[in-house]
Amino acid sequence: MAMESHKDWSSGRWYLLGIVVVAVVLVLGTWGWLEADPTLQGLDALYRAFQLFTLDMPEQNPPLTLEVARWLALIVAFYAVAEVLRTVFTQQKQLFDAKRRRNHVVVVGNGPEAASLAGNDTYRKAGTKVVVVGDLDPSDQAWLAGRGVSVLPDLSDPHLTRVLHGAEDVVIVGGDDNETANLVCRVASTAPTTQPLALFDSPALARQWTRNSSDATRTVCRVTQLALETLRLCPPFPSDAAVPDPVVVGDGPLAAELTRRIILGWQHDGWRPRVLCLSERTSWAGELVQKFGDAVQVEQTPLLPACVEARVNEFRDTWVPPEKGKGAVGGIRVYLALTESSKAVTIARELLEDPTTHIGLVVDQNTHWEDLFKDVSDRVRLISRDALLADPKVLERNEADLLRSELRRDAESWPPDSPSLFSTDIVRDENSGEIVDVTPDTLRLDLGVHLLTRDNAKAAREVLEAGGMKAETGIPLAPAPLAGPSQLRSMQLKLRNLLAEAMPGNADIHDVQQWALDLASRLPEMMQRSGWTVTSDTPPLLDSESIERLAERVHESYQQQALAEGNPTGSQLVETPWEKLSEFNKSSNRAVVLDYPVKLASVGLDWRRSTTPAPAPALTDEQILTLSVAEHRRWSHFQRRNGREGHYFNKPWNELTKGQQSLDKNVVNTMGSLLASEGIEIIQGVADEGGTA
Repeated sequence: MAMESHKDWSSGRWYLLGIVVVAVVLVLGTWGWLEADPTLQGLDALYRAFQLFTLDMPEQNPPLTLEVARWLALIVAFYAVAEVLRTVFTQQKQLFDAKRRRNHVVVVGNGPEAASLAGNDTYRKAGTKVVVVGDLDPSDQAWLAGRGVSVLPDLSDPHLTRVLHGAEDVVIVGGDDNETANLVCRVASTAPTTQPLALFDSPALARQWTRNSSDATRTVCRVTQLALETLRLCPPFPSDAAVPDPVVVGDGPLAAELTRRIILGWQHDGWRPRVLCLSERTSWAGELVQKFGDAVQVEQTPLLPACVEARVNEFRDTWVPPEKGKGAVGGIRVYLALTESSKAVTIARELLEDPTTHIGLVVDQNTHWEDLFKDVSDRVRLISRDALLADPKVLERNEADLLRSELRRDAESWPPDSPSLFSTDIVRDENSGEIVDVTPDTLRLDLGVHLLTRDNAKAAREVLEAGGMKAETGIPLAPAPLAGPSQLRSMQLKLRNLLAEAMPGNADIHDVQQWALDLASRLPEMMQRSGWTVTSDTPPLLDSESIERLAERVHESYQQQALAEGNPTGSQLVETPWEKLSEFNKSSNRAVVLDYPVKLASVGLDWRRSTTPAPAPALTDEQILTLSVAEHRRWSHFQRRNGREGHYFNKPWNELTKGQQSLDKNVVNTMGSLLASEGIEIIQGVADEGGTA
């Protein structure tokens, strides 16, 4: 708003000057010459009026109108010359100052994007000196000048080299990707030691530039960054309730990127997200359908509030929520990513008539629209496209920063009585700040965040590499792979080594192992959600189809065991066939399968593909008990993450009845036979020096 008001004032000032000029030349000057010489024709008088600016005056006493006109023309002429001289002097002074500056920020680019970035509040509040090199609108120049930003026109290479020398950061943003690419090449040639940040709009171009560029240019795709930031601020799946699959209403690249990131980054706990895409033109989603099949449902819909509301309601009503008392139910998440903010706002207001609907609304400037949503501020998140893309904190927020956010979100959803690497309850010395108490329910969020995000998350990537997995920047093409038992063991060992640097001496080795193994199993997905593309050197033994088949067999095995024990939990699911289960309950069974590698790794077992799987190695009574307790803990965690904090069976293992405990033991005892049905053989793994968890 401030920028726009400055632009309006500046533009108004120039319009006023233009009116004065017109009045001088067309009115007073022409009228005066006609009075001075009645023989003149109108065009001749107008021509002589223009000559007033060259100080061509009549020698004899002119009429009053011509006298006023010539003096006003003189003033305007001198003002114009003075403005030119002032501009030249100011630019030369700014150029001189810019060459002498150190630890400043240089924005290289043309157009309003460069102006917005250079004049953002982050730089201003930090007291950072900013220099813009590029062609900007006069109104933008006036606004930036008021904020202490130096604006220089396009410079010759020697001058540009001097300005870039000693800069703390260099940001390149052109009017389009082609212009940005040209500017990157020029900066690289004039200042080879510079490591600029280049802002592109095309995800593919940003990725290719990063891979193929021989210089040290850092690239950011603004569309990707905006999508990741939107999902960070407004997650599609909350951690305290089961909700329907999300809806994306859009008309361009941002909507496509939001859909892509949801499909590829939100596969946790057995969920298989499906995204409904609504638009008048569906070409932006065509590629997504080809890649992800029925996970993306695209429909051509008039972007009118009533039409969108009706389709969202129909889609939501097809979702089968958990049975009453089986899980907390939340409202549907709808993302509005339209080029026209006013259209998105009107659609959002219509959708919010449903008191359960939550909206992620991307607009140009959220300050324009905040008053319209004061009454529903708890259900709508306004995300300003202009503000985020002009904020260096957002643009430079890397994968490590996003991972930190994911780790904290994950920590908040993890039950405090379960072994985990993270917790918000940390006991520290009042003076030194060092960790002084370590127990299974007093764990170390800060420690884990530090270890996994230091040096641009180098540690996190090292953990994945230990398990034969890679994390690279770029556009993911598939969900994060499921790590096998041996991979998890290697990642667990790497994490333990990292933890050893800061782990207090009284930490129990078994707790540490469980913390590390638990994190290793979730780390690939969290990293992919944070902007990495995670791949594995070893193809996963379980794909989505085999997981689905195994999940159905897990449910059938549960039914058989529960009926044999007299249905000790009193659940109606013992009589519900797989096809009749809610998505919540299907996901619960998928989560059992996804935890198989964790269970095997925790007791030193591994798996491999086999055409004739041999019987699994016999487990000791102690191992069966350990894994059964772990299965109950996993189940409890799943329930709590879906709003079932107060479920009757969310209690310690030793408070369960024998019949209830038998259901968890059944998961452990049937693991080998169920995996064998998919051609997977359980084998003895290689134990490390720390023993088993």
